[in-house]
Amino acid sequence: LHHFDLDPTPNTLSFYITYASHHIEPRSVMSYLTGIIRNLELHFPHAQSSQNSHLVTRTLQGCLHQLSMPTIWKSPLTCEHLRQAVLRVPAPHSHDDCLFLAQLHTGFFTLLCLGELVVSDTVALRDSFSVSHHTSVRVSPTNYSFDLHCDKSDRLFKGSTILIQKSSSEPNPHTFFSRYLSSRDAQFPFHPQLWLCADGFMPTRAWFIHQLHHIFPTSIAGDSMRARGATPLAAAG
Repeated sequence: LHHFDLDPTPNTLSFYITYASHHIEPRSVMSYLTGIIRNLELHFPHAQSSQNSHLVTRTLQGCLHQLSMPTIWKSPLTCEHLRQAVLRVPAPHSHDDCLFLAQLHTGFFTLLCLGELVVSDTVALRDSFSVSHHTSVRVSPTNYSFDLHCDKSDRLFKGSTILIQKSSSEPNPHTFFSRYLSSRDAQFPFHPQLWLCADGFMPTRAWFIHQLHHIFPTSIAGDSMRARGATPLAAAG
């Protein structure tokens, strides 16, 4: 296209980085370059040394500095946000309201990712093996727990047991989980899944985000639960 030498010399790689960084995020160029070098090494053994050359690394640093867009972080949830959510959800609470509040509080106090509480919006990516089952739920006056099945990042394939202690102050996740569980058991006593919407299907990511943005601005997202949940847990010891 630009009549460059096909040999991956430091000059050629430097020109590629500069060109690509004007069209895509420079952080992505780093990943692309690694993949390109891996394929080129079969034909050009010196490709790896060219990638590690001073010219290439400095060119990449310069593009990151000059052309990279700042990372946009979502705002973290706080305990005050949880109190606002309870006040803003109209009473009496529907089954879906109970589900949303239970997941919101559970995710916040256990540092779970949203993907561990809901299923993917894309049907082909859903995995029934990673779904938490109702039979794993244990509720006592002081805590509640359920099993989180293993996923591809679980090297031992054992899964995890999620245990949430009852809080003596607000917000108290035990209250909202118990309320949801009562509604779920009354409507779907024979369904195996723990988390179920009023229509009998598992909540999706889009469903949860839709509920969340009914209450909070778009600066709050699903991962906001995990981002700030660690702070009150550390304060509580």
